[in-house]
This record gives sequence, structure tokens and C-alpha cells, in this order.
Amino acid sequence: MSRARDIANLQSGGVINDASADLDFRIESGGNANMLFVDGGNDVLVIGQNAPDTTISGGKPAFQVIGSGFDGMAAITRRDSGVYGPALILSKSKSTTPDNYSIVANGDTLGGITFIGDDGTNLDTYGASIQAIVDGTSGENDMPTRLVFSTTADGAASPTERMRIDSSGRVGIGATPARKFDVEGSANDDWISRIYNTNTNGAGTLIRTDATSANDKIALGVYADSAYKMVVKSTGFVGIGTSAPTQVLECKTSSSPTIELNQADTYRGAIRLAGNDLELRNSSGVIDFFVGTNNDHDSNSTRAMMIDNSGRVMIGTTDVGYSTHADLFTISRTANTTDHAGISIRSGTAGQSSIYFSDATGQVSGTYEASIWHDHAGEVFSIYTQDYLRIFTGSYERMRIDSSGNMFLMKTSASLGTAGHTFGSDGYVYHTRNGNIVHLNQLASSGSAILFMQNSNTVGSVAVNSSSTTYNTSSDYRLKENIVTDWDATSRLKQLKPSRFNFKADKDKTVDGFLAHEVSFIVPEAVTGTKDEVDEDGNPVMQGIDHSKLVPLLVKTIQELEARIAKLEGG
Repeated sequence: MSRARDIANLQSGGVINDASADLDFRIESGGNANMLFVDGGNDVLVIGQNAPDTTISGGKPAFQVIGSGFDGMAAITRRDSGVYGPALILSKSKSTTPDNYSIVANGDTLGGITFIGDDGTNLDTYGASIQAIVDGTSGENDMPTRLVFSTTADGAASPTERMRIDSSGRVGIGATPARKFDVEGSANDDWISRIYNTNTNGAGTLIRTDATSANDKIALGVYADSAYKMVVKSTGFVGIGTSAPTQVLECKTSSSPTIELNQADTYRGAIRLAGNDLELRNSSGVIDFFVGTNNDHDSNSTRAMMIDNSGRVMIGTTDVGYSTHADLFTISRTANTTDHAGISIRSGTAGQSSIYFSDATGQVSGTYEASIWHDHAGEVFSIYTQDYLRIFTGSYERMRIDSSGNMFLMKTSASLGTAGHTFGSDGYVYHTRNGNIVHLNQLASSGSAILFMQNSNTVGSVAVNSSSTTYNTSSDYRLKENIVTDWDATSRLKQLKPSRFNFKADKDKTVDGFLAHEVSFIVPEAVTGTKDEVDEDGNPVMQGIDHSKLVPLLVKTIQELEARIAKLEGG
């Protein structure tokens, strides 16, 4: 064949194999005898091989690139000054006539990329695919489409859909997406998804919503067992066990919600709500409450309160107040020498501020052993105890009020053999001391040091001035009636029997005086008690005598004697 015949001149157009014979056509290159091969019998165009591969359910794709190394690759390059790049366009029409159109329907595949591997017997086994499928009703200039990504699992011969992007832009992995991003799967004891930034300076995952606090939408939710287990709302509120938190953090369970803090499975603490009771629990050690400054909860914070593992509460200190009694409540404020520490108890203007004391038997409402309270309505401060009240200074008891209302100063009982003071609940007073017992000091230049009253009326006094003391009994004439001055005093005085004797308690001292029961028949107002009187226990009730009551009788007798003497001297 001449060179002229070897070179076909197709400048004016033409058809090769115009008769449609079963003929092959081949073009060689410098290094490849089958640079372009047309298999006339199979209607296949092949680059790189003189026979097509049979693949895809036994079929032969109309265009194949076959070779090793780069000869088994295809590249599309666009070279121009525009902004657009090259494109591989896959199109689908239901019409079989060129330039004639028949609309595609929902579910039709517009195109796909299929990945096939040699399984040792053929090239007919899918490894993966990407398909574009009509995703709705199409029309003129309207082509809703979804992309479906499929892979073949180990041991399988056909691919399974793994991910799709629907016509609304929603992405589903293992699911038909109902939201912008849906992931579903079935994994036994394993994670469905994982997001992992291996950069030690990297960030994690950002979940953002532009919903406002007023819209109160769920920004992040954890859903399991047909219910929300945790949500983060657009309000910033976090709900655990509830999808409608009303606070920054709300935990909800059907019974006793608990937040547990765990340090290396060694130390544990918990906040627990048991019915109406809020519990702060600790496995061991103490519970500390710190306050900080300058928004610093760590280095600049200071312990404000501590509860140790014995249940003792310490405010402003870590030491118990009185170690001997292991005080359960201690308050301390000693940073400066002028610091004060105190407790304020406030109530309504018509209420009471109270402290109640009880042992383990006083748990029933309304039962207690002692209390201190202030009645704000009446401005009354009260102290109550079932037994007796004691007041100490140093280590010594200085005052006691017993359950009968008797008060003792510097002593603990009414014993007269003990120095101190007794104020009886029925009004009696005892003062006992080895030495001067009572000192009365009138600061004015004169006046009463003691007033004696009966039924609210003054019946006597002890008055003092700058140099003397006066003992007074009531004698105002306005208090008296039936006044008689002519009566026989001498005969009554002569009935008195002055005696000399000693008291049994003072055997060595003889004194002058009277026997009370003998005087009681003559001057009864001078004597108290009756002869041989005893109390209900059989104890003697001793009689007493007021010698000053004998003075009127003595004065009247002297006057009668004076009259007789004067009469004798005048006779």
C-alpha cells in the first residue's frame, strides 16, 4: 500500500466502515500498538488494549481505558483564562432519539460512578458507588437530586448505602435524613461516631444555633430509650433527664437525683435530692466552702466554712472551738485583732427568734429541754430550761436557777452552811457569809437604806444620814384610832420576868432577856410564833421577840412611877 493510501485525508469529512461490517479499527502510537481500538463486533471503544473487558453483570461498557501504571488513568484538563475548570458530565434522558427529550421521574438515576474490583473470577463485583438519583418531581429547570454513597461490606458482593445528601441539603449517614445531619447505626458496645482532633493544641466540636433565648430551642440533645437524657437549650440552660430545664443546670430523675464527683475512683462526693431533702454527701474527709475574689475561685479563694467527718461545722476556722466537748458549731474571725464574730437571728416584727436545745429523745415536734428566744412583738427576751440554769465565769459556777425558780448566787443550793445568796421562788432571801454579810450604801446625804412593806404599804424602814442610823416602824397618827393614854402599865410590867440565861448554841455566854412565850401573854405584839410550835415535818418553829415593843410599856410605867413619886413628895 502506497503512502498515499496509508494516510487518509478526511478533511472533507467521511465515514469509516460505512457499510457497518463487523470490522475492528485500531490506531497505534509510538509505544502502544493499541492506542485506540474500536471493537466493531462488541461496539466498544478501547484505549490501551485490543479487546474490551467484560464487566458489570457480564456487559461491556462502550468506552474503556485499560493499561498499567499511568496507562490505566484518564485526565481531563481545561486550559483557558476563565474561572471554570474541566467537568465530567453525566446526563440522563428517557428519550432514545438524539436532541429529543423525555422527562426523568422520581427515583431515576441521573448518573453514577461505580468502583469494581477483580475478585479472581471476573470484574463483576461492586466495591463502592456514587449515584445521583432524582429526589422528587422534576420539571423544566427543576431537577431535585440526591447523592447516594454506597460501599460493600466484608463478605458481601454488592454495595449498601452508607450516606446520602438529599435535595434539601440534608446529610444522612446510615439513615434517610430528616434533619441537616442524621447519623444512625447499630453497633453493639461500640460508638456510632467519633470526632477526634489529635492536635494537642486543637479544638473539639462546635455546635451552634442562632436561636435566641426567647425561642428556647434545643441546641444539643442526647436521646435514648425514647426520651431526652440531656439537652442544652438556646437559653444556655442544661437539662439532664429533662428537655425543659428552667435553670442553668437542672437534673431530673423519678427518684433521688444525684450528682456525683469522682476522683480516680478513690474519693467520691455527691449532691442528692431525696424528696424534700437536699443532701451534700462525702465519702470521707471534710466538706469545704470557699469564697474568692476577683472572679478567682482557686488561688485567691479562702475557706469560709468546713464540715468535718464528725459532723462538726466550723466557720472562719478549721479548729473546733472547745475540744473537750468537741463543739459541733464554731465561728471564728481573727484576721485582725479588732475583728468581731457573732450570730444574728432575725424574724418578723411580730415573730420570735429562737434557739432550742434537746437530746435524742426530744425529736418529737414541740418537745425540747431548753431554749432561748426573743419575742419581737413584746420585745421580751426569754430563757427556758426543764431543769436548772447555770452561769459560769472561768471554770466556776456563779449563778444557778433551779426548776422551782429558786436562784442561787455563788452557791448551788439553799444550804445555809454554804456561803452565798439564795433568792427563793416564794420571795425569801438568804445571805450567808463568814464575815459582814450585807453592806448597804446610801449615796445621798440621808435617806432610807431599807424599806419594809406589807401589802404594798410601807410599815418600816432603816434610814441613814451622814453620822447615824435610824430604825423606824410605822407610827403616824393618821394610821391609828381608839387612842387611850390612861391605862395601867405598872401592873403589866410587874408581870414580866426578866431572866439571865445562855443560848444552847453559845453555852459560854450569859445574857439578859425574856422567854418569848412568857412575854406573849403580856405584850403579845412583841412576840412572834406560838409556844412549842412545829412545822408540817415536825421541825420546831422557834418564837422570837422584839424588845423595842416593850418600850411603850416601860415609858408608861416610868410615868406612873414619876406621878406617884411626885405625889409622895408633895404630900
